[in-house]
Amino acid sequence: PKKETKVAERARLRKAKEEETKRLKAEALEQKRIAAEEAARKKREEKQLLEQEQKWQSRYPIEDLAVDLEDEVMAAAEADGHEVPAQRTAARAVVEAIERGLTRKAAVEVAMGAANRVREGESVDDALEAAKEEA
Repeated sequence: PKKETKVAERARLRKAKEEETKRLKAEALEQKRIAAEEAARKKREEKQLLEQEQKWQSRYPIEDLAVDLEDEVMAAAEADGHEVPAQRTAARAVVEAIERGLTRKAAVEVAMGAANRVREGESVDDALEAAKEEA
């Protein structure tokens, strides 16, 4: 083999150094791209979790009110001398009425109406259907 001249050796080294620099830049670009994709994925996941949390928070007050009224209606039905099936019907009716958007007072009235229907001899299902129609 021919012995390299100093000029050719320097040119070869310079070319090798340029190729190494290009390779390093390409690797850095790839790492940046991967990091950007990962950050975008994390941001999407956080946004989904936040949306889920907001949905729950907007739903929670309704459920809280429904649970409070459910207890209140059960106690009122018991105080009125209603049997257990009528009390349960009233509780279910008040929850459904709140979920349908009725006010507190209207929901209680619907629930007590359903309890009265059960006491008068209607079936629980019929009383709930009537309560839904009233709501």
